[in-house]
Amino acid sequence: MKIIKGNFKEKKTRPLSEKITESLLKVQQLHGKEAEGNYVLLAHVDQEIYISSDLPAENFNFLLDIAKLNVLQSANNLGE
Repeated sequence: MKIIKGNFKEKKTRPLSEKITESLLKVQQLHGKEAEGNYVLLAHVDQEIYISSDLPAENFNFLLDIAKLNVLQSANNLGE
């Protein structure tokens, strides 16, 4: 799993769509514009969480569990 690290705090009033676009562009740089795969989008806007995915529920939950574990391990390995 790769964690996309962006400089999202650079401009505090930066729109959410701009941040998402930056992340997508980084994926395109790694895999090309025609890359195929699944997606999960989590967004926190005005105290609400929005989730969008093209995965079936069991795959979605498995992917979230793997992602959480990897993020926790990455933070641990960096001493954060």
